[in-house]
Amino acid sequence: MPVKLPEPPAWLAKESESAPRVAKGRSSFALACVPCHGDRADGKGSALAELKDAWGDPALPADLRLPAFRNGRSPADVFRVLTLGIHGTPMASFAEALTEEQRWELAAFISTLRPPATAGK
Repeated sequence: MPVKLPEPPAWLAKESESAPRVAKGRSSFALACVPCHGDRADGKGSALAELKDAWGDPALPADLRLPAFRNGRSPADVFRVLTLGIHGTPMASFAEALTEEQRWELAAFISTLRPPATAGK
């Protein structure tokens, strides 16, 4: 059964309102994401050696600085992954650990790590 996710908050489209939220997302990143994705969001966190997928194979965390992800590049796509996790991988759901607002703030922060989308690519 499909999971109904909330619409992105209005502040996400307004740079003046999103800046303080991005700062909060940076704090959530430091607490929740750094062990796997690393301080620089390059996928080289301290837990890297222990991360395995559902089949016991090594599972590399995403380099969050890359221009695109397999699961989409928009804040809504990142929010979906933060909410649901990625089945079969160590990427867990943060629906219980972070509030909906914190997940949007974290998605907004992660979106600042990548270069902007380029037309035609």
